[in-house]
Order: sequence, then C-alpha cells, then structure tokens
Amino acid sequence: TLKPGMVFMDIGANVGFYSMLAASKVGNSGKVISFDPNTENCRLMMLSMYKNQFQNIELYPFALGHKTGYALFSTHIGSNGGLIADTEASLLNPNCTVVPMTQLDNLIQEKVDVIKIDVEGAEGLVINGGKALIERHRPIITSEFSLEMLSRVSKMSGKDYLCYFRDQHYNVYVCDRNTHELVAVPNVEAFVDNYGEQTRIEDLVLIPNWYPFYAKAQGFLLQKSDVPPRKYSGLYCYLDHAASKSQDMTILEATLLFGLWMERPR
Repeated sequence: TLKPGMVFMDIGANVGFYSMLAASKVGNSGKVISFDPNTENCRLMMLSMYKNQFQNIELYPFALGHKTGYALFSTHIGSNGGLIADTEASLLNPNCTVVPMTQLDNLIQEKVDVIKIDVEGAEGLVINGGKALIERHRPIITSEFSLEMLSRVSKMSGKDYLCYFRDQHYNVYVCDRNTHELVAVPNVEAFVDNYGEQTRIEDLVLIPNWYPFYAKAQGFLLQKSDVPPRKYSGLYCYLDHAASKSQDMTILEATLLFGLWMERPR
C-alpha cells in the first residue's frame, strides 16, 4: 500500500493514470517519478498534473533501457506504443520515431519504494539498466509479463527475467485478475515451463524477501560471543546499505539487521 512520503516510479506511464493515483497517495511529502517516450502521452499527463495541481510528479519524456543513446519507438494497435527493432526496415516505417534512451542507474540515485513497469516487452532492458538501484534499495516491483514480448523486445527469456529476481531474494506473485489476490509462484522455472501461450500476458508483483539477510546476520553474530545479539535490537535502520555489503558485514551492521528482524511485526 502506498503511504505518504513514499517514492513511486511509473515506468511506461502512458497517459498517467497510475501516476496520478500514486501522487494522491504519497502526498506532498512523497514523490512520483514517471517515464514515457510518447510525447502525446506526456502532453496529456502534464494536463492532468495541472488539472489536479500535483506538484509531486517528475516527468521524464524518454525511454529507459540498457544503454544511453536512442531507441526506435512506434505506436501499436491496442497500445500507445513500444520499442521496435533498430533496423533499416523500422526506420522506413512512417510510424517510427527516434526517442532518447537512458539507463535508470545513470539517472536516479534516491531511494525508491515501489516501481511499476509496463513497457510492452522492454521490461528486461529496463531491469538491465537499473540493477544497481534495485539491488541497493530493493523496491516492491509490479511488472507486466509476456514471454513473447520479452523475447522479441528485450531479447531475454521469461525464465532469465524471473530468475534474476529469484536470485536477488524476491518472492514472485501473479496478480489474479478476477479476485485481485496475489498467487505465489514458488518455482519460477516450472511457472515458465507450464506458462502456455507465449502471447499470454500476466501482471506480476515482485516483493523483496529480507529473511536471507537476517539469517546471515544472525549466523554472523552467533560466531561473535562478545557481542550481545540484542544489544542494538531497539534500533531501526534502512537495510539497503548493510545488506548490500553481506560479504563485508561489520558486527554493528549484523546486529542492526538481526535486531530489526527480531523486532518485526508478527
């Protein structure tokens, strides 16, 4: 649930429905960071910002991907557009436009709480350009998922896409469109192997699992008999810095991690 003060990132903002909704939830103490390479979408979104008097939205009118430079973009039937192959044939298409592209890691350094990604198969490119942010801040991520579009646009298999998050200790869920409940995906390989039609589209929710970091901290502390395990248990801290240094964890960092785990809501 979005709360006041949170930072929400809308990648593939379209005309801004989710950006406007998020802006109303995070309030003036929070922020919405929106990306869309379609200039008409951006124009409509800016009109909505003025109409709703939102001052907490940053809009970037370009694509996010695996490189800094340009990408080819075209409108599609049934959507407001997506990236297309960088070929001579694409350039001859009258619907093709050249749009700027950058990597997320080159642009955003601040902590992000929730990311929504819906970029018509370019999700893999976005992730490849934003791994440092994801691994540092471990935001909750919602992502459109299509085996066909991922393979065609990102040149990435659905299995590789999901295995990246699994390896980063994320839990994967499918959002059931009928019940709106989250259905756990315990085995990403089996999920992809039994996916069915390649063109099937699902909405995924990727939620970071901090338990492996807490377990590592607990094991570290048990080896240090001179450090009371709960010495710092009343302290709370942001975990992204300490957890990212799991190979070089100090006693204080380990104690803070273990303390936060012991003090978690139950």
